[in-house]
Amino acid sequence: MTQLSPAQVAARVAAIIRTRPELWDQGTWWGGPAAAVRHDAASAYRVPVSALRAMLDAPAAECGTTCCVAGWAAVVAAPDDAVFDGGDVTMPDGGCKSIEDAGAVALGLPVPPPWDAPWLFAPDRTRDEVLAALDAIVALDAIAGRPRPEGA
Repeated sequence: MTQLSPAQVAARVAAIIRTRPELWDQGTWWGGPAAAVRHDAASAYRVPVSALRAMLDAPAAECGTTCCVAGWAAVVAAPDDAVFDGGDVTMPDGGCKSIEDAGAVALGLPVPPPWDAPWLFAPDRTRDEVLAALDAIVALDAIAGRPRPEGA
C-alpha cells in the first residue's frame, strides 16, 4: 500500500463518517463485533487491519464495527498486514503504536504532545466538529498547493 498524505487520510476518514455514519463512534477506538474496546480499556483482541477495511464494504446490518476518528485514521493509513491489538496498532515489522499515536501521525498531527489530537480525539467531540477538523486538514494541503485528494 502506498503511504497516504495526511490530507488523503483525512479525506478518506471524512468520507467514511459522511457516507457510513453508523461506523463512527467517537467514544470507541474500535469496537463492535470485531472487538469491544473503549478508550480506557485494554483488550487481548487482535484483528488484522485488512479485516477492518473489509467491513467498510459490508452492509450496515452485517457489520456493526465502529471506530472513532483516530481509529479510522489508523485503519486507513496502516499497511494491510498491520494488526489492531487492543488499544495498539502492531506493524508488520513488529513496531507498535497506540491507536491515538497512529491516528495522529496519519493525520499529520505532531506526536508527542503538545498536539491537537487530544481535542480532535476526545470522546465528546461531535460529528460536525470532527468533520470540520478533517476538512481543515484537507484544506491545508490545498493552501500549500498540493493536489486535492480524490473525493475531497
